[in-house]
Amino acid sequence: MAPCPPTELLTRYGERLDAPGFRSLNGWADTRALLDSVGHEGVGAERFRTVLRAVRSWAKARGVYSHALGYLGGLSWSVLVAWACTHAPREASASDSGLLAYFFETFSAWQWPRPVTLTSETAGYRAGDRRDLMPVVAPALPPRNTGRNVSRSTHQVLRDELTRAREVVRRARAEGTEASWAALFEPVDLEKELPVRLRVSVEASSPEAREMAAGWVLGHLTALVYRMEADRRLFARPFPTPAPEGPFLIGLSTRDPGGNEALSVRPGSALARTMNEFRTSFLEWSHRPQGAALSIGLVPR
Repeated sequence: MAPCPPTELLTRYGERLDAPGFRSLNGWADTRALLDSVGHEGVGAERFRTVLRAVRSWAKARGVYSHALGYLGGLSWSVLVAWACTHAPREASASDSGLLAYFFETFSAWQWPRPVTLTSETAGYRAGDRRDLMPVVAPALPPRNTGRNVSRSTHQVLRDELTRAREVVRRARAEGTEASWAALFEPVDLEKELPVRLRVSVEASSPEAREMAAGWVLGHLTALVYRMEADRRLFARPFPTPAPEGPFLIGLSTRDPGGNEALSVRPGSALARTMNEFRTSFLEWSHRPQGAALSIGLVPR
């Protein structure tokens, strides 16, 4: 294969590239398309980066910066910020705080599953299946929903957090104090906001084996959430762990006044069956390190 620019590589050889090579080239193409959009039609790359840093800090503090856990990852948040930068009215785009306010005002009220698209090439994306609850479309071809891991529960978490952020930013702009802005980046209080929590942890004979087992858990947490969501009364809030080996926490709640039954782990309950199925999947994992064990259960109140 003769040397050629990345865009030509994608056009001529995209279907023949292996997965890592395709992702690398698409990552380059997405970044270029993002910066082109904010440079040509938006507020410029520097202001885009400033607002994106604020949004990323907020999303990490509130536990919603993770594609693996069913939220939105780095590319998704970048697309949303770029969209705000290219569509904000003049009065909003005149300052960083104005753009940030416009971002939260816009996406807290967005009519999902209406797709968010940046380029004319991807504007024809149409939400089509259950994985398209929150379609945030990558700017480079082929059109891809970068939010395909978003589930019924995590979609609600994202909407709730965007609404909370909108109100905090409104107050902060009105008050203009450092403390009022700091409230935007307050971490989630697990005891207060997630009083019922499912804890998933692994044990193994070596750090390497434990890391491998924790990787399996992380890769299957969204599947666990989907299983729990089969009970329509139940909402799950996966929470990022500070350590790669876990433990992993999932907040559980029900918005049905009579739905506390959904939180029961007594033998035979739907939640207990789901937990047992997850344990069985781990035990049947063909590459499970010898002696690796999984523990799953509710955190005592």
